[in-house]
Amino acid sequence: MPHISMLDSPIIRFVVLMACASMFVICDTLAAHWGKNGSLVSLALAVILAPLSYILFGYLNQKYPLAVASAWITLILCLSTVLIGIFFFNDQPSTRQWIGLVLAIIAMSLLVT
Repeated sequence: MPHISMLDSPIIRFVVLMACASMFVICDTLAAHWGKNGSLVSLALAVILAPLSYILFGYLNQKYPLAVASAWITLILCLSTVLIGIFFFNDQPSTRQWIGLVLAIIAMSLLVT
């Protein structure tokens, strides 16, 4: 019977997936904050955190096919950044954009199965 290391369990992969997506969301939010307000602190933090995001993404690509890993990250990033735009930057998505978000959620659920 093959031995699965504790560091390579499905739970750890899920945690890394969520950490990676979260890091990308944080970097995007910091970059948006820098772009809107000119905050050099936000820019500096984004520059520091971005390499870690890509290291986590590289780990995920070792464990999952690229199509699966990048689809999950992209969908989580899309949903999260829209929500951040709504709640922190007062953006107002159109009806078409809301439909797109619902379709993204459906796509995520299909990727799980």
